Amino acid sequence: MSKSVIVNGEFQHIIKALEAYGVGIAAVKRNKHLPKPVAAHADMNYFILGNQMFVAGGAEAENLHLDGYSVTELDLPGNRYPYDVICNAKLVGEHLFCNVRTIDKKIIECAIADGYKIIDVRQGYAGCSICKVNDTTIITSDKGIADAAVKNNIDVLLIDNSDILLPGYDVGFIGGCTGLLSDNQLFFTGNLDKCSFGKSMRDFCENYGVAVIELIDDKPIDIGGIQALDHGRRVV
Repeated sequence: MSKSVIVNGEFQHIIKALEAYGVGIAAVKRNKHLPKPVAAHADMNYFILGNQMFVAGGAEAENLHLDGYSVTELDLPGNRYPYDVICNAKLVGEHLFCNVRTIDKKIIECAIADGYKIIDVRQGYAGCSICKVNDTTIITSDKGIADAAVKNNIDVLLIDNSDILLPGYDVGFIGGCTGLLSDNQLFFTGNLDKCSFGKSMRDFCENYGVAVIELIDDKPIDIGGIQALDHGRRVV
């Protein structure tokens, strides 16, 4: 299991739950350049590609140790879409899901140079919208992402995300509630029994040998994802 993660620093009950599993925390602070509801979201401030770490301008995190990473600082993000999603992408195996019109071009260039296949989707919040189960399996509520995944031989569970909370917005995303911290442990910021998609998600993950670790006894909260710090491993 990943020994440390980058995660939103504003949800102390979730941080304590992660620490109970022995996970070290790099707590993201609010980036004043991003919209307030997502200003401390890891997936809006940081993107990891192997041993490359891309950091949105203005991003800060406590206890973030960058040994083993080559760090690229990106331009300042904006406080509205599409200028806020410069880091918002998702690696799934050898595929990088992103909207090529909104993601920072440095990330695209690095991914291509490293041999990843770019999967261009309309969803600018691609990272928020994808829960990686393994290198060939995802969960999403976005039909466009689901269709693109299937075309690339990636198995998909398509869910309704209406039960996912995101304070300040009407609804959150499944990628923002999850983090794959080992090959067989998917951490989840909620209780599956309190989600309309809970049983299907549990069964889907178990079918691939992945257990869902429920961190709190409530509806899931989109906190901006739980990003594993793996120092050079080609996983996210």
